[in-house]
Amino acid sequence: MILLPINDDQHRRVERAVAKFSASWSTISPERGATALKMLVLCELIGGRGRAVKALGLRDNTIDNYRHGRTEPRYSALEVLARVANVPAPLLAQDWQYVGGQLHIAPVSMNGSPGFATGGFAEPPNGGGSGWSDDIGLEGAIDEAGEDAARDRFLAALPQGFLAGLTLQAASLRVVRAAGDSMAQTIADGAPMLVDTGDRLLTDGCIYVFGTDGDRLVRRVQRQLDGSLDLIADNGRRYRSRTVAADAVEALDVVGRVRAVTALL
Repeated sequence: MILLPINDDQHRRVERAVAKFSASWSTISPERGATALKMLVLCELIGGRGRAVKALGLRDNTIDNYRHGRTEPRYSALEVLARVANVPAPLLAQDWQYVGGQLHIAPVSMNGSPGFATGGFAEPPNGGGSGWSDDIGLEGAIDEAGEDAARDRFLAALPQGFLAGLTLQAASLRVVRAAGDSMAQTIADGAPMLVDTGDRLLTDGCIYVFGTDGDRLVRRVQRQLDGSLDLIADNGRRYRSRTVAADAVEALDVVGRVRAVTALL
């Protein structure tokens, strides 16, 4: 667990906000509640709702709806607030919990897919040519016979309580290793990933595995107002994002959602 350092004033602000808004989270999904907590904490770290409104160019009631969990912010909105609050962007992909008056961040990234072939595709590094190049894909490092044992070892390595808020079916989970650096620092080269092949709904801000011409691509998704979808490489300094037109989104081959990543296995 990472304990996010906050000063006394920020601590009091977060504590009051949690008391005010957390009652709403019991009626929504754990994932949406986790997003609401992130929005709430980031708002208080930068000085409150007013400053969040100014930073994002949104209305007061929109920010409150995010904090209640009635609606979800775009991942880009969380990134803006994290930047203002000096919170490292990779922490947004982690599991945030407010327990005992302290904010804990679990060192796993929330995100999914089925038994994979080797190799993978990604957008070329910035400044590169057109087309695709080898990047973060999926190594078939775990054969089918050892798949259950690998999954069990992976789950045992996760922080206690991490799985409590997730609804996962063991039969749909696969463990594969990432290859490449396009999703660094969220997913390191060679890191084992727990992939849920039963979750293909493309939730904004989450990470998915996509099939492309027989290979695999790992990307964070961000929905746009016009219905298009951005496939984002977390290592944006070296890799460009790719935009999928609105009329092509349904044709995407979504293998599954990455639900956790760990350096242990």
